[in-house]
Amino acid sequence: MRSRWQAFGNVESDSNDESRPQEGDSMSVPHAERQLHVYDTLREEILTNIKVTLRQNTRGIALIVIIAGYSLQFGPRTVLAVIPGILGYLFIRNAETQVWMATQARHIVEIEQRLSSQPDSPFRYEIRRGGLLGADQDGLKKYKNIPSICRIAIAGVAYIASVLYVIRIVWPNGAQQIAGITVSSTHLLLTYGALTVAVVITAVATLIYRRKIQKEALDRINVGE
Repeated sequence: MRSRWQAFGNVESDSNDESRPQEGDSMSVPHAERQLHVYDTLREEILTNIKVTLRQNTRGIALIVIIAGYSLQFGPRTVLAVIPGILGYLFIRNAETQVWMATQARHIVEIEQRLSSQPDSPFRYEIRRGGLLGADQDGLKKYKNIPSICRIAIAGVAYIASVLYVIRIVWPNGAQQIAGITVSSTHLLLTYGALTVAVVITAVATLIYRRKIQKEALDRINVGE
């Protein structure tokens, strides 16, 4: 109990006393413990979401490599038409995970505000370092988003390149037969167009949502301080 309460930053005790809130404290031990339990649970959920997303991305990339290798080596190349669909699905799935993790991080900011009243408290990771929300306006915020930006840019280039390759190289002339179904370049363009619209809408909606809850978190921090 001692080490956990010391992490809150709003409970002081000497070396001979237990770290318990004194009379007049705004939060009782049981309530703070419940808050800490929620905090730990949210952290675990974020880590789980990260692991699941990395696993899905790895499997998706492996599937793309297998499909591309098999199609280019043995044919038919029409199989390559599914690659943009896989990339689009992975993008949308990643955006969905980002929304959930940002929501969880927003809740974590609220808990940190309740449990640590001192600005230099160590129990303010999401507030000081930003975590997913970028609440810290200095330091790491200037650089920590660069890997994510590069990853999204590479994924976008790969998606566009795969669409153009399929349309210009695989489907250059007329229609192709896939499992007995005639697929023309027009059908392919309509399918990829709808997928691209879905990806763009997902990206914009995710960005707007993250900005919204980031502003809420920053406003709460500014009011609390």
